[in-house]
Amino acid sequence: MESPTHLPQVKTLQTLALETIITYLHEACQMDGQDAADHVEKMLDELYRCADIDNEMLFLSPALLNQDTLLTTACRTGNTAIVKNLLLRCGEHVSATDSNEGAVIETSAEIDGYTNPLRLARMINYVNHDGETALMLACQKGHVAIIQLLLGALFAADKRKALNHETKDAYTALMIASRHGDAEIVKVILDAYADGDRFSALNHEDNCGNTTLLIASRWDRTEVVKVILEAYADGDRLSALNHNDIHGNTALMCASRCERSEAIKVILESCPASDRLIALQQICKAGRTALFYAVSLGNADVVTVLLSALPSADQVQAISHIDYDGSKSITALCVKNYSYTGVYRTKFEATIKALFMPLSYSERLSILGYTESDGYTALTPITKLSKNFVMEQLEREAQQQYHSSLVPLSIFSRSVSLRLQSDDYTCRIS
Repeated sequence: MESPTHLPQVKTLQTLALETIITYLHEACQMDGQDAADHVEKMLDELYRCADIDNEMLFLSPALLNQDTLLTTACRTGNTAIVKNLLLRCGEHVSATDSNEGAVIETSAEIDGYTNPLRLARMINYVNHDGETALMLACQKGHVAIIQLLLGALFAADKRKALNHETKDAYTALMIASRHGDAEIVKVILDAYADGDRFSALNHEDNCGNTTLLIASRWDRTEVVKVILEAYADGDRLSALNHNDIHGNTALMCASRCERSEAIKVILESCPASDRLIALQQICKAGRTALFYAVSLGNADVVTVLLSALPSADQVQAISHIDYDGSKSITALCVKNYSYTGVYRTKFEATIKALFMPLSYSERLSILGYTESDGYTALTPITKLSKNFVMEQLEREAQQQYHSSLVPLSIFSRSVSLRLQSDDYTCRIS
């Protein structure tokens, strides 16, 4: 008689008991603090008193919810003491002893002391349901001590596997650390790479073509940007700065979308003087420059830094740049801030001031009077209040430069043109 195959596999009492204990251990690993670590240690001590304990099941069986093991759970929580204990137990380190018998478990993670490095590597490099390893979770949460423990417990080949593992988005541990902005962790990971692998790691691209530098720039991680640029050899740094993602964005373009200007300054300083203008004039696949992004998003401080990096002769051309949709950056700024309230009002005013600063009155009028393909000018989509502010800035400059009586722009104008009359400039409304 054949046995039914549809029935669940019968488990021994020992297996069922271990499953229950592992569930309790998972709960303890989700807690921070020494009390939780002591509780885990006592439970492991009791387990190891039993004969023939299934170490594979203990250290490598995942929880049902997110497929995390005990180690990935502890790394997510950031309990360094629990991580140390699990590493020593799983790798059967020579310093791991039964604390209930009076000895104290040492916290050294020297690789020479592990007698089961293969199982230890499997536990460290285990991948959960989200495609993340223990190292990645520690990088994500910013746990430097845990990262050092994990990397210190792996031989060269297994360490390389841990460092090069990719998530579903092709993110590595280095990219995750760069995104979350911990420069110390980025240094630790870079130092863990062999010299021949470090350059490849820095230039590794995710599914969108982002390198570590682009990720750090996009998330405004100034200190990380510094560390990454310093890690490049002089001959490779410019290539990294000019790298484009799938949308054609460079590190400078990514950083220009952030409100703060510190990362922009670091990137510009890293560009050789002869290549700086080229970097500022580079365009993405939408035909936009770094300055275009900064203006359109209302990042006034970034606009000031970018304009100051341009030669005076090129500033007007950069401000007047037109993207592939036929728009200028000032029009994009006005469209984005049409409501002109709250924080948008502050950003709008600061950006207009920064944009107008290097321009003469006639140059300002020329930019405002540019008519797009839909027949609109920069002033068309914004409110009366915002138009009045723009006109105040325009007239203030005119009074300082020409001391002339000006005809104000109509708040309902769809286009503005400029006519020269001796030393005065007059607006013609159409």
